[in-house]
Amino acid sequence: IAKRIFGILNYEKVDYDQEAVKRLIELKGNSIRTTLSMLQKYVRIHGKIDSKIAAFADVDDKIIDLIKEHNYSAVMDLIDEKGYQDVDVYEFLFERLAPICPKKGSAILTIGQYESAGATSRLPRVQMACCIVSLCALF
Repeated sequence: IAKRIFGILNYEKVDYDQEAVKRLIELKGNSIRTTLSMLQKYVRIHGKIDSKIAAFADVDDKIIDLIKEHNYSAVMDLIDEKGYQDVDVYEFLFERLAPICPKKGSAILTIGQYESAGATSRLPRVQMACCIVSLCALF
């Protein structure tokens, strides 16, 4: 995966820190698609790949506070601003939000439903938005 990603970065003439890219590959596991998508979003915002990409890849705990405040639009703005991958947001919601939700079972079912629908949807952003709105209603 690393060899292929470095080849793409070199071909596209992207300025990158090799160690930062290796760290991102470790964080994203064996998903070349997820890794490349994260790299593309980061380059669009920052113009290069540097050591800050690891923090960019981590979903921010602020999402929990915004959901508790029923601030759907701020959650979606944060997801867009940080360039979070849907799969990372769903995983974060399952691991960090669901356990503290007053209606834990409903939160888990909601996250599972929209994660599954988003994986095959032509408009996965709509699925994410529906998930966030549904989770806001559980707090």
